[in-house]
Amino acid sequence: MNTQAELIFEQNAQQIMLEEPAVYRRKAVQQLINNNREVCVEMLMAVANLVDYTKDEIHHSEPMERLVQYTDWLNYCAKQEAIIYAKEERRLAEMHRKFLLKDDSHANPTT
Repeated sequence: MNTQAELIFEQNAQQIMLEEPAVYRRKAVQQLINNNREVCVEMLMAVANLVDYTKDEIHHSEPMERLVQYTDWLNYCAKQEAIIYAKEERRLAEMHRKFLLKDDSHANPTT
């Protein structure tokens, strides 16, 4: 009997195998942009599991190519996530700075 995690893995693995890596990569990045971190992590875990699964078949050229593509994809997603968090961090810092300036102007009114 399959567990829920195994079913999710099988569904994601089938989708990964059917789609071009670039298409699936864009979908993963879109999940990050939409703040669906859990979905993105689930997608990344499915790929990581699939990479482990294909290591046994590494003597075939296609799994080796896929292994390289998925490794590149994981690196790409990590970079995209870092960029998104950095932008959000800057936005929050700017909002905080404006709030402090606004708050400071009320505390020290000029005459």
